[in-house]
Amino acid sequence: MKKFIDDVSLLDLIPFNFKNDEDTLNVLKSINYMLKNFIQNIPEVILFDRIDELEEWKIDELALDLHVDYYKSDLQIQQKKELLKTSLITHRTKGTPFAVEKITSILFGNGEVKEWFEFGGNPGEFKVTTQGELETIEDYYKVIEAINEYKNVRSWLKAISFERKSKDQLHYGTVSVIRNKVILI
Repeated sequence: MKKFIDDVSLLDLIPFNFKNDEDTLNVLKSINYMLKNFIQNIPEVILFDRIDELEEWKIDELALDLHVDYYKSDLQIQQKKELLKTSLITHRTKGTPFAVEKITSILFGNGEVKEWFEFGGNPGEFKVTTQGELETIEDYYKVIEAINEYKNVRSWLKAISFERKSKDQLHYGTVSVIRNKVILI
């Protein structure tokens, strides 16, 4: 019994009344040859499930084929792979806080979106908080470009906050007065 698809030949499946017809045999042989070549190249065709194994030039080509909304050739290879893996879901959810959070998390580290009602802003405004490392003004413009690509068109970016973890031991506190009660945090 044959176990693999490349072990099967169309000549094995031919009905008995065509086994002596030379024209039919020649047609089936040529089709069989083309199918064998196609089957051998299947691992090269199915790329989406093997993104982590692909070379960078194949990732760039796949991003072009999938029309990834924000994709730059100067991104790190791991960021490119993550953009490809999430391209379908971020494209479907484009214009939502989820898509903005997802893209900022991939590109800049742990993105978080706060809508206007969460921070007391005007309707349609939102803020983005990320842990991204910005070294130049171009990096800042990349953040803005990525957010503008995935945000809702009628929403306005109010602020971007970049959180930094400090190695120093700093102690801080706040004092709030609510109805004559002092709360120390």
